[in-house]
Amino acid sequence: LWGGRLHDPIRVRYWMCTKSPEEMAAEAKRAVEERGWRAFKIKLGTDPRTDLERVKLVRDAVGDDVELGFDINGAYGLSTAVRTLKKMARYEPSHFEEPVPGKWPDDPGCLDNMADIRREVGIPIEAHSHGPNCLEYVRLLVEKRAADALHLNVSFAGGVLEVKRVCAV
Repeated sequence: LWGGRLHDPIRVRYWMCTKSPEEMAAEAKRAVEERGWRAFKIKLGTDPRTDLERVKLVRDAVGDDVELGFDINGAYGLSTAVRTLKKMARYEPSHFEEPVPGKWPDDPGCLDNMADIRREVGIPIEAHSHGPNCLEYVRLLVEKRAADALHLNVSFAGGVLEVKRVCAV
């Protein structure tokens, strides 16, 4: 929308908060069958074992033709993230958002951790735009190969013109 046309269709994701694995599977199934949703953003990040069960049950409930993206909310340390996301990979997630804690520029090492996860796991990583130095943040994401996509928030990034500059990167 901001950086020029990349795809003909634009998917809007169904947003789902964290619940029990069974509740999440039932909600996802209803959303697909009754409302036709084909893409999801699903919150995780309570504990790896329960999160893995959530991913498995939701995938089983909606089938293989539905896009499932998972937002970890920075809940896992690096080694836990790598181990857990590798296990989740068999359920073919479209991406993992914010798998490890830390916000740049306060924690510059978070970008290295995201790059390590991206390289180790092989599933796309989505980063969030943070603070008024969004352009520098995105430059570092690209330089370090730390993310495949960026979740831009116009108000966090510094307005429409700044978002357009970021999209040019």
